[in-house]
Amino acid sequence: MLKKLIFIIAACCVFATGALAQGFGGFGGGGGGAFLLGRDDVQTDLKLTDEQKTKLQDLRESTFSQIQQARQESSGDRDAMQKAMAPIMQKALDETNKILTPEQQTRLHQINMQVNSYSVLTTDKDLQTQLKMTPAQAAQIDSLQKQQQQANASVFQKMQSGEMQRQDAFAAFKKNTEALNSAIQAVLTPEQKTAWTGMLGKPFVATSNPFGRFGGGRPGGGGGGGR
Repeated sequence: MLKKLIFIIAACCVFATGALAQGFGGFGGGGGGAFLLGRDDVQTDLKLTDEQKTKLQDLRESTFSQIQQARQESSGDRDAMQKAMAPIMQKALDETNKILTPEQQTRLHQINMQVNSYSVLTTDKDLQTQLKMTPAQAAQIDSLQKQQQQANASVFQKMQSGEMQRQDAFAAFKKNTEALNSAIQAVLTPEQKTAWTGMLGKPFVATSNPFGRFGGGRPGGGGGGGR
């Protein structure tokens, strides 16, 4: 269930180093989960201790540095980049699971589903299994994700070239994610939608910037916020 925690630590690093066009899936699914642990409202909901916050910040910094190095060494080779990132992301997952309690991991899973909606199904194969999705449905979702990745890559290229301002690009990313969520919802049966609703847990009240903080900020420090 918690395999997506790989992305919670690493995808924000990929985003921050400019690798969005290399396959970032948008702000839903694993990409959206990437920012959750840096959000004040998520940290409050999970009741993270100062010690946990500090450990997670250290892990983000360490992972960010390793991914930057992997990206530089890949020299633009996407396959090489993904291969180099795999052990880094797995280590980040293992370390995150050591920091969070089982209850916090479960709650984070619920928050991710609420914040990112059906797009989490593009990366969470365990959730697909829990919903008893058929191979045909999984294939449909894979196809929808690829379409979104292509659309987001086009937006990112325009942002890099100066054709589109950052604010407009984020609006386009959001629109693409909303379209993906609607398309995935249409793939599910009524029974699967009911099962999905039963997995959400108590309502999450969002108060932070939906994009969170890249750096996160240390407890009591002056890290950039996103209120």
